[in-house]
Amino acid sequence: MNLEEKKVMRKRMLGVHTAWVMLLCGMVGLSAAESSAVDYTALIGEVELAGVDAGAERFSFALVADPQVGDGRENTSNPVERQSNINMDQTVQELNVRDDISFVVWNGDMVGSVSKPNHVENFLTRLKPLKHPSVLVHGNHEKRYPYKEFIELQREVSGLDKVAFSWDVGAWHFVTIPCNWVEDSLFQEMLYAWLDQDLAANRDRPVMIFVHEHLLPQGLTQLQGYTYSKKTQLELLDLFSRYGNVKYTIFGHVHNGIKTAQKLAWEYRGIRFLTAPTGCPPRNFGEEYPQFSSGMADESGALGGGYYLVIDIDGDRATIKGRVVDVDAEHVFKDDAYVKYTGQDPLFHKTITDYPANDSLLNGDFENGLENWTEVWRYKSDFDPGFVVESVAGGGLNGSKGARVLVKEKGQTWSRDTIHELYQWSRVDPEKFPVLGMHYRLPELPTEGGGYIRFNLFSEGQHVMLILLNWRTTDTEDSLRMATHSVWMATGEKYGGGNTGKLKRMGRSKQALFVKLPVQPDEWQEVLMDLPKLYNQAAGEPGRFESLKIDHVLTGLGVWCKSFKGSVSQAVFDDITFRDEVPGAASLRINGVGQPVSAALFQTDFN
Repeated sequence: MNLEEKKVMRKRMLGVHTAWVMLLCGMVGLSAAESSAVDYTALIGEVELAGVDAGAERFSFALVADPQVGDGRENTSNPVERQSNINMDQTVQELNVRDDISFVVWNGDMVGSVSKPNHVENFLTRLKPLKHPSVLVHGNHEKRYPYKEFIELQREVSGLDKVAFSWDVGAWHFVTIPCNWVEDSLFQEMLYAWLDQDLAANRDRPVMIFVHEHLLPQGLTQLQGYTYSKKTQLELLDLFSRYGNVKYTIFGHVHNGIKTAQKLAWEYRGIRFLTAPTGCPPRNFGEEYPQFSSGMADESGALGGGYYLVIDIDGDRATIKGRVVDVDAEHVFKDDAYVKYTGQDPLFHKTITDYPANDSLLNGDFENGLENWTEVWRYKSDFDPGFVVESVAGGGLNGSKGARVLVKEKGQTWSRDTIHELYQWSRVDPEKFPVLGMHYRLPELPTEGGGYIRFNLFSEGQHVMLILLNWRTTDTEDSLRMATHSVWMATGEKYGGGNTGKLKRMGRSKQALFVKLPVQPDEWQEVLMDLPKLYNQAAGEPGRFESLKIDHVLTGLGVWCKSFKGSVSQAVFDDITFRDEVPGAASLRINGVGQPVSAALFQTDFN
């Protein structure tokens, strides 16, 4: 079916779909005038790429993810912007040498901020020498619905005026959708309806989808929640796999190199998902294949990046190759090297309440190694990994076993919120909430970092309270990210990288307690907490805790570090217990000493 035949088919369907849209507008309370302004066809549809031979059976195209240029001045004070400018210039120069490139896909985050005219002008200036046609994918840096700034940039670059669109070249059908829509909005309903129709109409073609934000795990803390919501991820994955014709989905957003892209290449429901190596400097993955090592930060001050993909199409087959500027080498992402995704990251698509809980906290003394505990899923470099969890024989309390958790900076940019932890999901008796006992030891002082012991309390499936006990050697904003991540682990809700608004509100409504713990190297620290007694004392309301009817607890044991070179934090945990006995007269004891209790415990200590 060619494009003209598809247009005729869509016109036939449009009357039915318009009626459906008008009904939906009425359901969500839009007036007739408002609903008439909702013209999804202005943002969504099938297109033709100008200057591209749509009938070619053999062709190649390039994909550049996250060029993310900002200030175009050579003396800009931002080193990432300086490097991104260099990388984009070199990428354009290399692509211009190739006569086999039919078009170039810029897979989102073309600029630092589409709201800044100098960023947009810089991108257009650096793109202008490119001799191949270009098409833009909407990224999170290109703002939200109704995408005015992105549409203007798209029109300038490609002549198109869409944010969700598809096109045909040869045997293949290509699709892209935006990010940053208001989820559960009318636009989302329209987008889903179009995407379903588009994939159904092309069920006999191989399909490749370009999506800026990832739908499968990428292994760094920030990237767990720095994408579509869990609900939307699952809805999109269901749509993509519905007709069996989607062969590849390519992400951007993550800022990785070629080796990382290969290790994070997933296969799920018959679709191969690849996170494209980045045009701008990469994140804190910390490794690369030797031949592409120039994509990494180095001692000279270069921040790396400059990666791109070349995709060769031959009939219904696609070969994806990774490259980095100024290197005469390429890496082929072989179809049989994609790892089947079977839920390796338990909390990426699900929340903790989707899983059965242990009858009580089990193996808190770690004598059975790490049994009953779950390590947060993290990217592990092959050499000197930045995330480590291990059972330590003889390293625990009184020479017993313990659990060591370590995190370290790996020398790249975009790495400010690096966190690692163990966690366990347990039931408790709401009529007899246990005393919480815990021990931790720091083998060495954290270098610009810290750690925490966290309890998220639930009642009938609802998260009702956060108890965050933490230590650190810095009082900067990085500890804020550690704290907000503590809520994400329990609920999957996104609160932003350093946004403490949610935590402050939880404290004011007495839904969060914050306790600062001692930082002394190579000494065991003991904490005992009779939480019902402590909470009621701090709230000044006897019986309030008992009224919450807490029936489940998520226990987390973690460490975090900063992006500074050499930043590292580790801790050994042992004797984590839910006890029946009370810790004497004091409701909170640290190393046997009772601690003052007041309403100040409801205030974050990160500011």
